[in-house]
Amino acid sequence: MANAQSTAKYEGAIALTTMLVVMAVLTASGIALVLTSINLRNSTRAYYNAKVAAAYVTNCLEESVDRLKIDKSYTGTMEITLDGGDCTVVVSNAAQQDIKVIDVTSTADQYEVDRQFRLDTSDYPYTLE
Repeated sequence: MANAQSTAKYEGAIALTTMLVVMAVLTASGIALVLTSINLRNSTRAYYNAKVAAAYVTNCLEESVDRLKIDKSYTGTMEITLDGGDCTVVVSNAAQQDIKVIDVTSTADQYEVDRQFRLDTSDYPYTLE
């Protein structure tokens, strides 16, 4: 009879201990899952912004080439505002005749891409070197 009472007394303690361990494991797993999803979201956003900024470089390069089609001797700076970002284009003469150096800096949600192009304007259509 004494054994039955002592066993009954420990059954509640075992169940309580088991529940506390299970709750701690579930809480730690939940926190790890939340932190992983936050890191994934930030990585995805950075990748997306890098791709958008690279697309802006292409758009701004096209704008500068269009300007050079109108005026082959054009040199200067253009600032272009786009949805979610902007870009700055600097067109200058290279040491070689009929070569333009085009520096494009684009920004998309605080992600910046810098590219430099050399454009041969000696013959139409113009060619990038």
